[in-house]
Amino acid sequence: VDALENLRQEVLGGIHEPENRFLDGRVLLDFHELKFGIVTLQSFIRGENSRKEYNVLKKRNHGTALSSLNEHMTTVVHIQSVVRGWLARKHFNHMRSWKNSGLDRSRSRRKSCSKNSELKDLFEENIQILPQNVEELQKRVVKAEALLSERELENTALREQIRLFEIRWSEYESKMKAVEEMWQSQMASLQKNVAAAKKTLGSGISDVQIGRPDDALSPNFYDSEDTISGIQTPSQTTPIRIGDSRRGSSVVILDTIDNLSKEFEQRKQNFDNDAKAVTNVNRGRAPSKQIEDYNNLKKKFEMWKKEYRNRLREAKTRLVKGVQAESGGVGDRQTRNWWGKLSKRGKERVV
Repeated sequence: VDALENLRQEVLGGIHEPENRFLDGRVLLDFHELKFGIVTLQSFIRGENSRKEYNVLKKRNHGTALSSLNEHMTTVVHIQSVVRGWLARKHFNHMRSWKNSGLDRSRSRRKSCSKNSELKDLFEENIQILPQNVEELQKRVVKAEALLSERELENTALREQIRLFEIRWSEYESKMKAVEEMWQSQMASLQKNVAAAKKTLGSGISDVQIGRPDDALSPNFYDSEDTISGIQTPSQTTPIRIGDSRRGSSVVILDTIDNLSKEFEQRKQNFDNDAKAVTNVNRGRAPSKQIEDYNNLKKKFEMWKKEYRNRLREAKTRLVKGVQAESGGVGDRQTRNWWGKLSKRGKERVV
């Protein structure tokens, strides 16, 4: 029994060992299968998650993708249309140039044929008339050389004349400036003379008016024994207006001075305008005519200056005579009044 028990124990131990080995292999196999299943399940889950995310992104970016795609397509279509138009224009220009070249070739051929025929005719004619033409051409060449030399001489002469004209023009401008300065100085001196004449005239008239206090009192402007004694003649009833004649002469002198001043201003303006017209000459006119205008203007100015100076002298002499006459009349009145007073005193003494 013990032996059997031991044998059973040994058999059972031997059986447990392969069972354990079998169970270990089974467990390992199940583990691997479970691991593979878990990996496949995880991959499926990851794929599902990625598909969901892709769908979300697709829905989100669908509008932008379509718009960018449409823009891309429109740009491509536009580029294609431009390229097609350029190719069509190039082909059209090529065809037109080919047609024009064909027409030009036909025309050139016709012209070349006609020219060749004309050249042949001319060559045949020139072969016959060649020596005569050579002589004529030589004569023409000699004439052309002579004309060319003459033209060159004329051009040199014209250049020299232009240079002389430029020199004369510069001298003319300097003379005009000097004449303008002289005119200004002469005008200033004439203005001073006119102002001095006006001042002297005004002073003379004021002196005359100051020396006439008795004109309003006594109509006869002098006293005599006849007027004192009371005997009057018809001629004595009409008093002699010496002051009126003198006043009229002073007014005439004043009018002449005013007329001279007005004429001076007017002539000054006219000469200024003429001088500006001469200085601002037209470039198209010849310098000789410009110099003639300058000389004529200078002669006119000199003649007017002499005439105006003589008229000023005459006015001055008239003014001096009028002032002397006024001063002489005042002295006569004083003496006459003095003699009248003496006669009155003598009469009182007699009485």
